[in-house]
Amino acid sequence: MARFAPMRRVVALCRGVVVAWLSLPVTLAAQAGAATDVIVGRVIDAATGAPIDHASVSATSLANGRVRTAQSSADGHYLLVFAD
Repeated sequence: MARFAPMRRVVALCRGVVVAWLSLPVTLAAQAGAATDVIVGRVIDAATGAPIDHASVSATSLANGRVRTAQSSADGHYLLVFAD
């Protein structure tokens, strides 16, 4: 059973990233009428609920194909900004 422990960690990490990836984007109105899309979330280990530090989180804009990538902080939080 111990030899599968690293694989369980990878699966838990993937689950945490998927949960974070599914966070809903929030649209903020700017002064000039442009829109800024912001995605915020937290990456956690699905098995333990512990935050995952330095997890890579990416999102691609369906409107223009731009990709934004961020790393989670020590407490698992991340922020992606798509500015017009």
